[in-house]
Amino acid sequence: KDAPLLWVHGASLGEILSALPLVHQFAAQNANWNVLLTTGTRSSSQLLRSRAEKGVICQYVPVDLPGSVNRFLTFWRPSAVVFIESELWPNLVFETHRRQIPLALINARISPRSAQRWASSYLKPLFQYLLSRFSMILASGQEDLQRLHAFNINWATYVGNLKTGVAEVPRSLMSTVELIRSRFRSRQVWMAASTHAGEEEIIIETHKELSKMFPNVLTIIAPRHPERKPQIEKLLHMNSMTFELHTEFKSSDSPCSSDVYILDTVGELPAFYSLVDIAFVGGSMVQQVGGHNPIEAAVRGCAVLVGPHAFNFSSLLQQLKEVNFLSWREVASAEDLARAVTLLWHNPALLQQRKEAANKAAQALSLGVTERILAQVSLLITPVEPHKSQGELKVEGLESV
Repeated sequence: KDAPLLWVHGASLGEILSALPLVHQFAAQNANWNVLLTTGTRSSSQLLRSRAEKGVICQYVPVDLPGSVNRFLTFWRPSAVVFIESELWPNLVFETHRRQIPLALINARISPRSAQRWASSYLKPLFQYLLSRFSMILASGQEDLQRLHAFNINWATYVGNLKTGVAEVPRSLMSTVELIRSRFRSRQVWMAASTHAGEEEIIIETHKELSKMFPNVLTIIAPRHPERKPQIEKLLHMNSMTFELHTEFKSSDSPCSSDVYILDTVGELPAFYSLVDIAFVGGSMVQQVGGHNPIEAAVRGCAVLVGPHAFNFSSLLQQLKEVNFLSWREVASAEDLARAVTLLWHNPALLQQRKEAANKAAQALSLGVTERILAQVSLLITPVEPHKSQGELKVEGLESV
C-alpha cells in the first residue's frame, strides 16, 4: 500500500500493446514499485486484464474533469506518471504537475495536420504551456521531434519508437492458432488486419478479384473494433459470400470452406499474422484514421501492404524503407491490392524476399528500443526538477492553472 506507484496511460489498443513490454520490464527491475496501467477503451481494457502480469494494476483513465482527476490522483497517489503518444488531457496534466509529480510523455506524436492546427496564434501558447508541464518528452520519430522543436520544446529527444517493440504472444493462443492453421492448410490465405468502416468493401472486391485466379482463396478480416461484426456480416451477405466467426471456432471443426474468416476478438491479431504470408494493414485506405502499426505484421514475417493514408505511421514506415526498400508496399485501391497479392502468389521467390525484408527491417528497428526507453523512464523515479523552460512559456491567463 505504501510502495511508490508508476502510473502509465495509453489511450487505446495500439498504445497498450506497445506499453506492455515496457511495463513488464519496469516491474521486473523495480520490485519495490507498484504499476498502474490505464486506458480509455473497452477493448484495450479487456486485453489488459488478460495480458498484464501479476503486480500490474489495470484501470480506466478518469474523465478529464477537475473533480474526477482530483479523486483519482488522491486515491492512487502516483510517484511518477507516463503518458503515451498524444494523450494531452489538460486537467490531468496540470493537476499532476501541480502536485509536483514527475510527468513524461513517451512516443510523443504530432502529425503535420495537428502541428498546423496547434500553430495558430490562439492555440500555440496553450500547446507550449501544456507540454512545458512534462519533465521528459520522448518523440516517436525524427519528424515528430522536429515538429516539437519547432514549438520550442527543445528538451524533447528521440531514442526509438515504442511501437517497434513487440510483446510475446501467449503460448495458449499459439496453440489455438496451430489448430486453425490445420483448417486452412489447403487454402491460399491472406489477411486484412485492423480494418475500419469503408475498408471491408475494398477487401470484398479484392477477394472477388483474387478468386478469379485463385479459386481456393481465403480472406481473413480482422476488424479493429470487433463490435462492428454485424456490419461486416451484412456486407458479406449482400455479396453472397460465406464466412466463419473466430468466436465460434471449435477444435473439432472440419477444414474451413468459407470465403472469409472473421477474427472477431481482441488481442489475437499478432498470433494470426503467423498464419499468413501476406497482410494488408488497415486504417490506411480511409482518410480519417491514419493507419495502424505495421511492425506487428513485419516482425512475424508477413509481406506487408499499406494503403495511402497511413499518416500516423509515416515516420515508422519511412524508417522501415530506409532499412530495406522491400519491407512494405503501398496499395491504393481494391484493384491495386489484388494485383499486389497476385504478384506475390505467382512469384514465390519474390514473396519470400518481401517476407524476409519486412522481418529483418522490423527486427533492426526493434533492437533495444524498449530498453532505451525504459532507461529514460527510470529517470523519473529519481528526483526530477521541473524543466527550466516552464517559466519562459507562461501565457497570460494561464499562470494560475
